Amino acid sequence: MIGNMINTKNYIWCSAAIDFEGTIGLYHHKNKKNRLGYTWQPAIKLGNTNKDLLREFARITKGFFREKETKDKRANNKPYWQIILSPNCQRVILPRIFPYLISKKEQALLLQEALDILGKRKPYDKPSFRLAEIAETLKFLNHKGNVKED
Repeated sequence: MIGNMINTKNYIWCSAAIDFEGTIGLYHHKNKKNRLGYTWQPAIKLGNTNKDLLREFARITKGFFREKETKDKRANNKPYWQIILSPNCQRVILPRIFPYLISKKEQALLLQEALDILGKRKPYDKPSFRLAEIAETLKFLNHKGNVKED
């Protein structure tokens, strides 16, 4: 019982971190090794200037992650750290945090669909038009709050 409460608190914490500081997306990358010439990369990214916050997120998700520092060209900016969860980690964590997501619930549903499609695809299958639709929708949803008004 206590273990379930701790897990629930962790999943709520992770969902809040993703809602506030994260990005859920599907990206199209050129890949000369692939017969199609490209691959799809599902991503849950979390970025912050506080590396301890990101380490806690990584501890809870227990996933393989790539940690990279991004630097802004302006001299007064702090280093910004980013964690990108692997697709297998995304498959595990998404269903657990989904009930607690608020602002990124639609993105999570779309990413889960993309992960399901990608999991079923063979390396030489024809490209999925549905993946392209999902990627465009995620791009729109991730940028809808960034619209500049005159």
